[in-house]
Amino acid sequence: MNHDALITKLTPSDLRAEAEKLIRTGKMPSLADLVEAIRTVKQDPDHVAAVLRDALVRTKGKKQ
Repeated sequence: MNHDALITKLTPSDLRAEAEKLIRTGKMPSLADLVEAIRTVKQDPDHVAAVLRDALVRTKGKKQ
């Protein structure tokens, strides 16, 4: 599965609007479900590689 195709950049206002929509429609997941989903994604080696790659791209050429 290509995770890069699934990753989109959300602005804070985009995230807020999506959260409000989920709350309004009664589809907001519980905090426990959200934490478990984050834990699952973070354990995915492809996700970890993408995070590391993005971090390297953001720091390329900057003084460390």
